[in-house]
Amino acid sequence: MKKLLLITYDFPYGEEDLCFIGEEFRSLRDKFEVTILVTNPTEDKLCIDLPEQTGVFVLKPDRLEKYRKPLQLLREDARREIREALADTDTSTGKSRRSSVLYYSCRASFIQKTVKELDRKYGFDVIYTYWCTPATLAVIRHKLAEKRSYKIVTRFHGYDVYKERTLDGWQCFRRTITAECDKLVFASRDARKYFVDNWCSEADKTELLYLGSPDFGYREGNLSKKLSVVSCSSLKPLKRVPLIAEAIGIIGKSEQVSWNHFGGGEGFDDLAKKCAKQFGDNPNIRYKLWGTVRNEKIGELYDSVGAEVFVNASTTEGTPISVAEALSKGIPAVGTAVGGNPEIIENDKTGYLISKDPTPDELAEAILKLWRLSDDEKIQMKRSSRAEWERRFNATNNAGHFADMLVELTADA
Repeated sequence: MKKLLLITYDFPYGEEDLCFIGEEFRSLRDKFEVTILVTNPTEDKLCIDLPEQTGVFVLKPDRLEKYRKPLQLLREDARREIREALADTDTSTGKSRRSSVLYYSCRASFIQKTVKELDRKYGFDVIYTYWCTPATLAVIRHKLAEKRSYKIVTRFHGYDVYKERTLDGWQCFRRTITAECDKLVFASRDARKYFVDNWCSEADKTELLYLGSPDFGYREGNLSKKLSVVSCSSLKPLKRVPLIAEAIGIIGKSEQVSWNHFGGGEGFDDLAKKCAKQFGDNPNIRYKLWGTVRNEKIGELYDSVGAEVFVNASTTEGTPISVAEALSKGIPAVGTAVGGNPEIIENDKTGYLISKDPTPDELAEAILKLWRLSDDEKIQMKRSSRAEWERRFNATNNAGHFADMLVELTADA
């Protein structure tokens, strides 16, 4: 059995990465001898049962980072990256980009030491970084320095693709990563196109492989007599959850509506205050902010609240797993036409798309449009949503395709 090093941000600790990588890991461990290197653990509790043969190594903090960072200027690849980063920007942004490149390079150099130790011990056939982070650069540097022949695969989602997702408008070392990786895997067609247009002269290295979601269980059942809206995301500003709250307030002026939001984080208290003030004592509106909920509980909770419409109001997206989860239950979605949303939300089939920067009224109107469909039309959209999930967004099937790709890639290793 071939040997694979999986480098993650947090997995298998904590919950944040589990919904993204859980199914892929289950498929990979059936076809490879897997070792995991965790670079940024947020918790110390495992979120998934691991086979005894799966080794897990956790990177320790780099306490000398501030001293290592200036030394990156001695590296030719770092200097080259800085020159490119500064080519089309002003002085203030240039300083920020220079700092970003030096940090990225410094972090890669630190991770490289552990990659070297693990590779000497296990002799990997393929190294897979999830997502495209300084770990990807670390793996490339080690391969070139040691003249190793393992394959390198990295997966992109959104924050690691789009320049506008960074504070200084720069994604570090993308040309180097393009040149040296064997496969660049994308979670949305939009992200792949953006990457190819900006950095990739070798489009044949790119693969579109949707993540999808586990099967939360299709529910057709009896249609609810009251509008029940659900949303599921962190409270990061780019998720625009307060916009959903404003739309619910508008709907509540004329319709009975319940809204359940699953997901927490910084800003929870502010959102709670906003909702209390905005909704007041309006008898038409029932709502609950659940905070952080374990992913495997979401499907049951959608059933318990009678979810009929899922809402995604993000400013940017990959192909959101939260929407795939809703579709698996036959819950159509309303979402902004950003990133990979148009790849999973199709008008009159799996829901409705709205503009990239909608007003609360536009969002409310789209929710009500879906809600006011006839019963037969609602049932048809539920079935279409489930069928689309089965066709393209079943995480178990997609993870199997991904593992098969890595098997084929390493066949001659």
